[in-house]
Amino acid sequence: QIYKATFSPPNRLQAEFKRNVMESETTESGLLFSRIRNGKTVVYRACDDPVVDGVEVDGGKEELQGCTLTSLHRRKLIYVSEGTRTGARLIAPNSIVITVTKTQNFDVNCICSSSDSSFVFFLSDNRELSILNTDTMKLNPFAAQSGGKPLIIKGILSADEEKVVVQGRRDGSNEYFVFTVSL
Repeated sequence: QIYKATFSPPNRLQAEFKRNVMESETTESGLLFSRIRNGKTVVYRACDDPVVDGVEVDGGKEELQGCTLTSLHRRKLIYVSEGTRTGARLIAPNSIVITVTKTQNFDVNCICSSSDSSFVFFLSDNRELSILNTDTMKLNPFAAQSGGKPLIIKGILSADEEKVVVQGRRDGSNEYFVFTVSL
């Protein structure tokens, strides 16, 4: 079953039943689902209507080998793969592969985006925040600092075009904090 949770400040959380999961659906990562529709695989978010919404998977099997589907952003499927350099490439009109340098602590779900923004924020090597503009495919690494010391970022909590809120710690510290990083 799929429920929609809505937070109403100051302290009320309301859950509303949306729909049952269909037998033909496959659960993907990042609250994504996939199913075969008209002979083609489509991917959609848990909040979407599985009958009419969805993005067709059109990347070749070879291009997607070793990639993990992580999110759906502005009708583009976002995949992550491991490599020696951070980068991004458009492999089909609706499929982007982000390559990250991976460490044992890396979590491919450290991706954040807002549907009204062309920016996708993600972590590489658990230290470097990278920003991908999905319209231009331009990738910008962003080394976050606090008090002159680098931040070791554990996760992205939220993001927009002006700032990113991350959970992390100052280099050399074991205490985790929530930081707002201005872009």
